[in-house]
Amino acid sequence: MTVKRCRITGFRIERTAAKRDRSTIGHRVETMQVIGTFIANALHDSLARVMRGFAAEHGLRPASQPISRPPRKVFDTGRIDHSKSQLPIISEAEARAVGRRKTLLHFGQDPDQ
Repeated sequence: MTVKRCRITGFRIERTAAKRDRSTIGHRVETMQVIGTFIANALHDSLARVMRGFAAEHGLRPASQPISRPPRKVFDTGRIDHSKSQLPIISEAEARAVGRRKTLLHFGQDPDQ
């Protein structure tokens, strides 16, 4: 539809539709590329800023920095008794009974019934 039609007291006057400025149509692809590049750079910058903040909060180092040795421990732990660090061995029936008891207690029921 390139023509607008309007009636004025019985006469029919035709006039052309308002034309869009077509000077940018030839540069549409380049404009979209520039906008895409701008958005990609903005996203990259914001992501880098977030990651720097995350690394600073969690004590991480950037990949560009050299690896440093962790600080040496200055306290003495003494002898470690490995017999205390072993889990007790229980039967399957005992494990089921303990699990059933904890489940009943969790739901507010009497486990001794």
